[in-house]
Amino acid sequence: MSQFDVYKVKTENADWRGICSLNGIDFDSFWTKQEFTSLAKLLKPGESVLGFTAGMVRVTVSGKTTLLGKDSWLVALTDMRLLLVTTTPLKGTVKSKSIDIKKVSGMVASQNRALGQLVIVSNGGIVTIENAMVNTVKSIESLFNKIKDIVKPPETTNQKEIVPNTETLNSQEQAVQEPRQMKVQARKEPVANPFSDELDEYEEKAESDVNSVVAVLVAFFFGGVGVHDFVWGRAIFGIEKIAFSIAAWRSAANGHEIISALFVLGLTVWVFIDILRMLNGKYFKGRTYSRIPQFFRIVTFVMCGIGILFSVGSLLSEISDNSKKDYGGHVYHDDIVVAYNQNAAQAKVKYENRRFSIIGQVGSVEKNVWGDYLIKLESGGLGYANPTNKVKEMDLYFSSRQSKEILRLQKGNRFAASCIGRGLTFGTYTAEKCILKHVVQYK
Repeated sequence: MSQFDVYKVKTENADWRGICSLNGIDFDSFWTKQEFTSLAKLLKPGESVLGFTAGMVRVTVSGKTTLLGKDSWLVALTDMRLLLVTTTPLKGTVKSKSIDIKKVSGMVASQNRALGQLVIVSNGGIVTIENAMVNTVKSIESLFNKIKDIVKPPETTNQKEIVPNTETLNSQEQAVQEPRQMKVQARKEPVANPFSDELDEYEEKAESDVNSVVAVLVAFFFGGVGVHDFVWGRAIFGIEKIAFSIAAWRSAANGHEIISALFVLGLTVWVFIDILRMLNGKYFKGRTYSRIPQFFRIVTFVMCGIGILFSVGSLLSEISDNSKKDYGGHVYHDDIVVAYNQNAAQAKVKYENRRFSIIGQVGSVEKNVWGDYLIKLESGGLGYANPTNKVKEMDLYFSSRQSKEILRLQKGNRFAASCIGRGLTFGTYTAEKCILKHVVQYK
């Protein structure tokens, strides 16, 4: 069995650790473990992997250098091509590119004590692997020199192919340059691509290879506020789901149970469809809204987090309010004013975060933007104008469910209502979740 037959057997078994051992490379030193997991499905039938390196990738075409993303790439040398693979952990996507080994005219490896660099010169341009692990680049260069005589020699460069500017390369790299006249002429032609077009179908398959289990779990638990849409680059839909959730919540709070139920039903069906599309992979294809600014992604994540915290806080507050029972006491408006004037600390204990009955006189009836009713009480015998009073105003909030009774009230009516006291803020005492119990007189 020849040396290359050993590589073939290990490739068929996806024994990447074994291939690294053949080349004297420590497999555990690679930080691209997810890329190794995806490698087997990207290989062509009969393709054998010979060696690995990993690092940042820069592409130089017609003198212009571009960094190929901010992620590290796993670079696998096979007997057919150089295969570059990277993953995005948060999204779970896998991207790959390749360079036909027949179009590679030379490789130059260099390294210092800490890092290595591999320069790959092809008909279409220069690909540089930077910040690679020491020894891996020398291994790739050595393996390439062994197989370059086996594969078909590089095709003759035509006028549309770019010969890169290699002024920064050493003398060994300059040996693979084409004449300078060809470089000048090629700049007038369309820019060449050092990567092969033949891998398009593999790229599409790889990009849709998302960890659907994680996505489904995120959608199941947090789909109501569109967290999965923000994570997988569909922020527009995430914002729409948040809007649906707010509309359902406010509709329920205002007593419109049917409208709230319709919002919830529509949101549930929407998330269920997303989950089905995640399972068959269609949810991740195209990703129309994936190319949004990083700043916007951060903002939407923060907004989503705040929305979740607000929703949880509201739910806990609602549960706490519903558990509060009216302790049976009846308190007149003036009693609350006197209590805060005499001992504010004691008044907080008696009249904050507990349910009790308040007796007062209607000063005005208003409606806020949420559809709730606000009854402002008249000042009573003590009067709000008294500068010594800590309570300058008293506001009672009622749900729109009581609209029939509230709309009958007029200024001067005396009534009793069971409310949860919220306390004194900037001179205004507020009570919420009020229930109208008795009206002394309707005018």
